[in-house]
Amino acid sequence: RTPDGYAVGVHIADVSHYVRPGTAVNAEAVARATSIYVADQVIPMLPEGLSNHLCSLNPDRPRLAFSVLMEFDRRGQRTGYAITKSVIQSMRRCTYKNVQKVLDGVDDDDTRRLADLKPDLELFREWTQIVQANRDKRGSMRLQSGERKFRFDAVGEVTGVYQAANYFSQALIEETALAANQAAGDYFKTMGMPTIYRIHPEKDPAEIEKVVEMLGKYGIRVPKKDRL
Repeated sequence: RTPDGYAVGVHIADVSHYVRPGTAVNAEAVARATSIYVADQVIPMLPEGLSNHLCSLNPDRPRLAFSVLMEFDRRGQRTGYAITKSVIQSMRRCTYKNVQKVLDGVDDDDTRRLADLKPDLELFREWTQIVQANRDKRGSMRLQSGERKFRFDAVGEVTGVYQAANYFSQALIEETALAANQAAGDYFKTMGMPTIYRIHPEKDPAEIEKVVEMLGKYGIRVPKKDRL
């Protein structure tokens, strides 16, 4: 908390420090393009020594990062930001489930290990609820989707599919990611730097009608606007 509102920091590992142009590891990363996430494992884009160690913001170890440092007023409006290289030392590795238990006031072994973080997490929730409300006022669409997970037997065969738990604690990360992306976008615009961005082309009216009709069958009303 600041005298005028909130200070929020978002940090991502500075992979570019270790993966340099012209190196074999960079060529392999380009060939792989991305890490591939499958149901029970990850095929990483970078060697494990980087992806899980040097470039992972592990607790209690200084790590190179890029940071977006933002200030917000009490109404959740961003009043300033800075984007900088940094060195951070993460305090704890948390899970959405355990953070949610802290926010819900649960008292068990998991939450006791996070007890010293509780005031910060509650402040984090306060900021998140304010910026969420601001997005809702602007007409932001929230998709109430869920994640499916797989159950496996001892030999790795799928035995079932289930709905993963949904926690408000996930919104803490979603809102900070959005805020950091918006700050980065504003920075690029202010500096006149070229960026890659996505354009959604105009939709065929007949295609829109079909979607509206299909959604209507499920009781989902689509507002009539000149441009959706």
